[in-house]
Amino acid sequence: YIDPKKYIPPKYTYYYKYNDKITYTNSQIHKGVYIDRDVTPPTITSIYPSLVVSVNEYRSLEEISSYVFASDTHDGRLIPEITYDNYSSNYNKLGTYSIIFGVCDSSNNCNELNFQIKVIDDIPPIINGKSNFHSYISNPLSINDIVMELKATDNYDGDIRDEIYVKNHNYNPKLPGAYTLYFSVNDTSLNQAKSAFKVEVEVIDDIPPIIEGPTYFESKLSSLLTTKTILSNLIVT
Repeated sequence: YIDPKKYIPPKYTYYYKYNDKITYTNSQIHKGVYIDRDVTPPTITSIYPSLVVSVNEYRSLEEISSYVFASDTHDGRLIPEITYDNYSSNYNKLGTYSIIFGVCDSSNNCNELNFQIKVIDDIPPIINGKSNFHSYISNPLSINDIVMELKATDNYDGDIRDEIYVKNHNYNPKLPGAYTLYFSVNDTSLNQAKSAFKVEVEVIDDIPPIIEGPTYFESKLSSLLTTKTILSNLIVT
């Protein structure tokens, strides 16, 4: 009896026992006891070449294993096993990770598959906050003042208020009237907020006019001092 799992140099297909000696060969010779040796490794494939998943969207090893199949010409269907995994501990971090599946047939021919998973952030940030403001000419609101009343959060980056920017506006803090400003934000993966955040600002003139001019007038009885004359000597701004 010759153990078929005994190591045989891969280049040989047959081995036989003759005069108590084992000989390896690529052809059937003499009438020795020979065994047709399986030198073909099993095939291992996946229905997906790789996966792209959102950060924090954990895919279980059971699910990923269901995509991988292995078979052998002699042994039929085989069950691959995970031999390496650096995805499970990094599913919440951006990057590309590997799960390596290995499989061996009964002749100890082995093969492996490197299944790659790319973790990405494809979820846009959210911007919200106060949407109506009053700005007074005596103490005008700057765009930065408005931004400080807004919030921007991202599923991966967290607080990204510092990344808020104004997309377009016609805001003039020195001119009374109603203005509309639109703000947006991008995260580090360049996902932009789905829609711009609309802010309405009303600029209010709260500064009273200034009257300047003489405060004392002297008039002769022979010459009538009229209100028109007094007003003509005053400056109103």
